[in-house]
Amino acid sequence: MTHIKQPLWEPAQSQIDAANVTKFINEINVADSKQIMDFSELHDWSINHPEKFWSHHLWQFAHVIADKGNHVLDNKEQMPGALWFSDSKINFAENLLQYTNKTPQQDAIIFRGEDKIKRRLSFLELEKQVASVAQFLRKKGIAQGDIVAAYLPNMPEAVITMLATASLGAIWTS
Repeated sequence: MTHIKQPLWEPAQSQIDAANVTKFINEINVADSKQIMDFSELHDWSINHPEKFWSHHLWQFAHVIADKGNHVLDNKEQMPGALWFSDSKINFAENLLQYTNKTPQQDAIIFRGEDKIKRRLSFLELEKQVASVAQFLRKKGIAQGDIVAAYLPNMPEAVITMLATASLGAIWTS
């Protein structure tokens, strides 16, 4: 058995500097007067300060739209078994579509089918299709807590229908 001793690839310094994780580390360092230098140190810090990491830094950096609630982490000594944001309320469709106004023409979905079909949907196109399906579901009487099920292949329409369902507070299953 051959053991590889050298990495197959390493990013250029310019790629490291432009990475989201680097920006995240820099924000933590400025906000908390820290000297976190790399991902390994970030990981260690996140384990030692989970509430601050998740509730403040990551929540803010990721621009999470939600009612955070009052409980960040319950039973933290029980891993697994801890409860994260147990009284929060979040609509992940709202969070995933929040970039429409910022980057309307940027690709939201790039699809390549087994039949060689290629499709791209921008954030703006995705938002329009989600709104259209959500309007259809609403007209059919779908509301918060209802379950919407479909038998669909893994393709953009499945994502669109899931987001439309979630935007209404309903539950999606495929």
